[in-house]
Amino acid sequence: MNDAHGLSEYRVLTDFEDVIDVLGGVVAVSKLTQRSASAVCNWRNAGAVFPASQYKRLRKALRERGYIADERLFTFLSDEPNAEPEANPIVRVA
Repeated sequence: MNDAHGLSEYRVLTDFEDVIDVLGGVVAVSKLTQRSASAVCNWRNAGAVFPASQYKRLRKALRERGYIADERLFTFLSDEPNAEPEANPIVRVA
């Protein structure tokens, strides 16, 4: 039976290494994301999260294999090295 979003047919991955394994390893992920293998290893070493810019690409590849990744495995922040920090959306009231 599908849930309201039709996602029950997918297995949910909650671990960075599981995503790498399902997609075929570091080299395969580097080819898929068009980044170097060392960049993929850097993602692992910098908190085991993927850059938000790779979300759609990785989501598509995972779905083709019957998986989805927990959104907490993505930064949803800029992965550009010289990017300006995003404005804080929280408004403080005195």
